[in-house]
Amino acid sequence: MSSISNKWTPKQRDYVSEHKQFNKTTNVTTVHPLGVVVANKLQTVTSTSSSVVDPLSAKSTQVDVDPLSRALAAAITSKKKESTDEFSTKVTDTFEPWSSKKSLILNQYSTTKKISMTTATNNSNDESIIDNSKVSDMTTTSERIKNRLEQLDAFEGGQQTQSLTQQEYINRINELSRDMSQAWKSDQRVKTLKIAIQCSKLLADMNVMEFYPSKFCLITDVLDTFGKLVYTRLLEKSASSSGKIPDRIIPDLIPEATRETARNWFYKIAIIRELLPRILIEAAILKCYSFLSSTHYKSTLVQLVKMCRGIGDPLVAAYARCYICRVTIDIDFKHREPIEIAFTDLCNSFQQLNTSTVKNLYISQKLTTSVYLSLYSPALDWIVQCLLHKLDETKTEQMIDKTRSGLNIPSGGVVLNALLNTLPSSHVRANVQKYIGMIGECDEQYFPKSILYRSLGLSLLLSPPESTPSDLQILSSVWKVVTKFKDPPAYMACAEVWIELTSKEYTIRELNTMLGDIIKHLTPDRAFEEYYGKLHAIVVKILANVEDFAALFSIDKILPFLDLFQRENVRVDLFKSILHAFVNRNSQEKINDPVLIAAMMHCAKCVHDTLGALTNDDELREVSTLLSAVIRRVDYGKDVEQELKFCVEARGLFGYVDSVTITLIQKVNKLAVSTHRIVNGVHSTATSSFIRACMAFCYITIPSLEHPLNKLQLYTLCAQTAYLNQSLSQGDGFLKTAITLLSDFPKQIEIENKLVSSDRYLYEAISNVMSTLVIVPDNPEGGILYLAHGLSNVINQMKCFDEASETRAILLMNMLCFITTQIQTVLPYHIPKVESNDTLYGNDKEFLNEMHQRLNRICDQIIQILKDMANTNPKRQSTLALEFFNRLIAHADLNQPKCLKFAVNLWNLIQKSASPDTQKFAKRVLTIIEMRSNYDQSFKRLSEHLSGTTNDTSRVSSRSSSISNSIQSFNTGD
Repeated sequence: MSSISNKWTPKQRDYVSEHKQFNKTTNVTTVHPLGVVVANKLQTVTSTSSSVVDPLSAKSTQVDVDPLSRALAAAITSKKKESTDEFSTKVTDTFEPWSSKKSLILNQYSTTKKISMTTATNNSNDESIIDNSKVSDMTTTSERIKNRLEQLDAFEGGQQTQSLTQQEYINRINELSRDMSQAWKSDQRVKTLKIAIQCSKLLADMNVMEFYPSKFCLITDVLDTFGKLVYTRLLEKSASSSGKIPDRIIPDLIPEATRETARNWFYKIAIIRELLPRILIEAAILKCYSFLSSTHYKSTLVQLVKMCRGIGDPLVAAYARCYICRVTIDIDFKHREPIEIAFTDLCNSFQQLNTSTVKNLYISQKLTTSVYLSLYSPALDWIVQCLLHKLDETKTEQMIDKTRSGLNIPSGGVVLNALLNTLPSSHVRANVQKYIGMIGECDEQYFPKSILYRSLGLSLLLSPPESTPSDLQILSSVWKVVTKFKDPPAYMACAEVWIELTSKEYTIRELNTMLGDIIKHLTPDRAFEEYYGKLHAIVVKILANVEDFAALFSIDKILPFLDLFQRENVRVDLFKSILHAFVNRNSQEKINDPVLIAAMMHCAKCVHDTLGALTNDDELREVSTLLSAVIRRVDYGKDVEQELKFCVEARGLFGYVDSVTITLIQKVNKLAVSTHRIVNGVHSTATSSFIRACMAFCYITIPSLEHPLNKLQLYTLCAQTAYLNQSLSQGDGFLKTAITLLSDFPKQIEIENKLVSSDRYLYEAISNVMSTLVIVPDNPEGGILYLAHGLSNVINQMKCFDEASETRAILLMNMLCFITTQIQTVLPYHIPKVESNDTLYGNDKEFLNEMHQRLNRICDQIIQILKDMANTNPKRQSTLALEFFNRLIAHADLNQPKCLKFAVNLWNLIQKSASPDTQKFAKRVLTIIEMRSNYDQSFKRLSEHLSGTTNDTSRVSSRSSSISNSIQSFNTGD
């Protein structure tokens, strides 16, 4: 092998001038490249032979959006207009829809008792439909009625009673709904009607009263589905001959066949024997009256709500009225007469509570009067909301005064509760003292005051106070009553709402008092164990409303309150919620309050200690993210020693999670950099000692990590931080450990729970180490570039690279570039106050000779690798040769003839067996060479030589003999 000058002669480089040469200037533009091009002037083409305007040259004089956006905007505008027209007579945005109330009802009214369900068994497969020709052929009314009764009776068989759990009952109702829809699709209209009747009958069953509001929601969903099926069918039958369904129903324009079918449905429903199913089924399809008359529905609604007076059970009648009011809202929101009748009748029906029949009914199910009355709340709330919406103030005040005059009667409390739930929250806040007085006048035996105070608090939460803190008299007036509640459920129902209001509108002092009161009420008999869910919700609401976390965790009742959570899993969930709230609140704000830090670290430690070998990955990821975020929030400012002490303590607390340990190491590195910034790079004895302590922390902590790639990356990071702070010996120690770690690096590493080859990650990490070594000064006791020499040896000995891997060869090429950089008179970058090798050696001959020898050895290794690939993998040989060629022309002196010839030989090798991707890459390289040849004579000569040997990669076959000679010359080192 000849001297290195035959192959790689380092080029003397001026990095400053190169940077200026290649740093192209850019122009700022205010026009988006994808924006619409707008012309300011209308351009036309004038011609003596024609007056036609050229459509391609005519441009709009005003800014316009693109056609797709314009079309979309038009469609949205049209849809909004249609929506406005369609629902102009319906409810407004301020009206709470039934769908939102339904979910709350289903969650609140549940039971653990068995619920009986009586359904009819089907003994017939009759698939006759209601609107068949047989009915139309009958002439007398008696014949029609007889036929309809026969159809219903033919479907019905025996009855079956089952005792079901709540979930089984819900599943059964859903099954009936599916059966009804399937029967409708099969044109079994009688079966569909019968299922709807069966569901309606279930509302007369009062065997489990506390579940009745939820039962009402489930069954009325089935009735709503039935009504939609009938209405949609009639709408389809009203289609014109072209098949278009009318946008608006005009009774006079509806086909007679459709009108007859609609009448037939109402006739069939009219002969249902039981009163409750007849009312509910007719209400469900009441919208179908629009096919017969545009006004008849009004009198029918009044008739239906009056028919509810015949229902014996007042609770059943109340919910029947509620359903009729729902239908009224859907059809015509402005029609208030049936709603007013429903409200009046419902209030009058409360007189039945004094009768022995009703009392015995709910007492037999072990319900108190107040609990029984609370079952009316969902129905009454809805009726009152319908009645009060957009009602003038005079009538509203009259209704409130009427309610106040009857607070001592059974209906007083439940009606007042409906008002509090329905009246605008701004009105309730403006008259809050009046409503507090009304609640005080209510009779506890009829309706629980805890529910009334809870409803009052919920209404106040929806309205912002006039000033903060709010009037303390409001809180005092309520809490002096609430604190006397002995029943824990009643007390917690109020406390959950009012403590949220306190945290939102009052000071920390009042909040502390309320927390102490909750502790006092729930400590006896360990009652708190039954209310972990509510207590957790209270903490979450407090954390969401309190701005000053430091002040919150400084009050004396917060820690005893948290101590109520004594069950481990509940306690851990609570601490997770606290950490989430802390992390998400002003995430950029740093904290240094010792009380708050101690509280957060206590929560974090409790959460961390639950982790173990059986912890799933998702939970481990969640916890590690929380702990890392808490650590990053701590910042003691210029008190860097206190912050380092915090990191030392945190390392002892959170040693199980590697990601948290990595966060601590990064935080300490950031601390060292902050110290460097504070002292402006001029360290004193004290700051130097502190930097050494930081680096010692990292050096001790990194080995505890499990992942080798994390170790390698952190060793390199810490070395860079040490050099920045002029701690050279510690920087050398980090790099030595990193290089030693490479010798035993595994072939596969785990990335995102998957085993992958370590080649790509190693290439990035080792390249980072080489970049750091550029500025590292040599230790006189170690020899010339002893760290780089050790890295080169480790690269050659690493067993983690596969035989088919190109990583080793590319790293050796990078090492050539590194050594070439070290030979330069001035290095490309430096660290302030650190003298690098360009200053230490100053082009010393011994140093330069050593560098040339290493270049020679590494170059020979790369050539040998290329030779070995000639027979095993020629395409890989071309790819690697191109990588070598790129580095050669960037760092070698092409003015040397033999170096230039070596580059030409490499180029010929690239052309021998290049893959399509390599050929594309080679063309781009050739283009760059030609561009640089305009101002660089060495590249100009290279371009001329390459043009003489190859003009295009497609002519490789015609030059096989020439390339063979070049390869022979390359292999012999000529």
